[in-house]
Amino acid sequence: MRLLVLGMLRFMRGAPGSALSVFAGILIGIVSITGVHILGERIGASMQSARPPWLEGVTHVASRSELNVADYAALRNVWRAGAMPQVTGLVPVHEFVMADGVRVVGTDWVEVFDLSGANIGQSAFGADGNLEGFPAITLGLEHSKGSTFTLAGIPLTVIERRDAADGPRMVFVDIATAVEISGRDPDQLDAVFLSQESAWADLALMLEKLMPGISAGLPASPEPVIPGFEVHPVEAELATEGLIRAVLFNLGALGSLSLLVALLLMYQTATVWLRRQQPVFRSLFEVGVPQRLLSAAFLMALLLLAVPTILLGLLCGERLAALLQAVVLGTDAAPFVFPGAAVSAKGFVCGIGVAVIGGSIAWWREWSTSTSGSVNGSGVARILVILLAVVGISGWVFDAPGLTGIFVSIFCISLLAAFGAMPLLKRLRARTNRLRGPLSARLGLREAAWFPEDLGV
Repeated sequence: MRLLVLGMLRFMRGAPGSALSVFAGILIGIVSITGVHILGERIGASMQSARPPWLEGVTHVASRSELNVADYAALRNVWRAGAMPQVTGLVPVHEFVMADGVRVVGTDWVEVFDLSGANIGQSAFGADGNLEGFPAITLGLEHSKGSTFTLAGIPLTVIERRDAADGPRMVFVDIATAVEISGRDPDQLDAVFLSQESAWADLALMLEKLMPGISAGLPASPEPVIPGFEVHPVEAELATEGLIRAVLFNLGALGSLSLLVALLLMYQTATVWLRRQQPVFRSLFEVGVPQRLLSAAFLMALLLLAVPTILLGLLCGERLAALLQAVVLGTDAAPFVFPGAAVSAKGFVCGIGVAVIGGSIAWWREWSTSTSGSVNGSGVARILVILLAVVGISGWVFDAPGLTGIFVSIFCISLLAAFGAMPLLKRLRARTNRLRGPLSARLGLREAAWFPEDLGV
């Protein structure tokens, strides 16, 4: 085994051009997916720090015309009776905009912080007795933490302050304080925050950690049905986050495309190497070396080429993410930090997958062709074509799969076009003699029609 691997590595060293193409392909793929992943994590952390604290743990917003406390009490009684088992919490909201443009959001603080699991200290409820005014959390205001300011004559003390560049100015207070500031009817409400448990939402959150931004391409989780209320996801209140996730999703899709290019380069190069080494492998097989051992040695040599490329790709991906973040934020690049375990595992899985899958497909095709004269798998190919066609059409016809479904459809249609190219070229063989036009164009078409297998490499 060791001698076989060393022999393959010696052969690769004698073909530096093809080895360099594989190295560059894997490197670009790993840099793309690693850079996008790290950038997504950092942007996600930035969005989380700027997220309004009163929306932590909230999944949906329910509203209706002329909503009042009696409506909320009736809804809460229905919920406590078990009619909405997936809903884990309800929070009343008293919301309005001041004359100077400051948006005031008042909720039941006990409910909302129990809902989100947030902890802002005992001062939030005035337990320490040292606050000059009612406790408030500000977003995008210039008041520093601990300072006191007034709204409509009501003193407010800032217990937490969050920055929001170019965002709306907001103040978050207890609902009783909001009623005093607004001067409106105490029975009037503006909305009800909901928290809903959903297995689909938990799955989307897990996938978001693996592929930042993918939640923008997934179908939305089912909304709770509440008679007499209009219910919409809380993401509608966070349009900027949705846009950023959509951008990250597209960047991730492009990164996956570069990984696909790396896979094709690996397959092409492995096919060329196998064709050059076919006499050697055939001789070894005839003297008793098992095919399994030959294929394992070939794949091991590809892995030895891929592993250092993956390590370099992780390092370059971290720097790419830092540079992109610096360009977006207009700051200096962050100091180097080695990618975490999740990013490193993702990079190694993708890089090793490219080497193993590309090399295995090339080995299977070349070994099957050399032993039987053709690749036997027409039945499997037909089933695969049918599945690709069904998935490709479904992604365009149905809206439920979301943006991810469209990307999967494009991918399936592209594969169908690739699979259909070789049969189409074979059908054109009989007509190549009747082609008209420049000689160079006719020669190229004739060669493609009569030697499609070489074109596939």
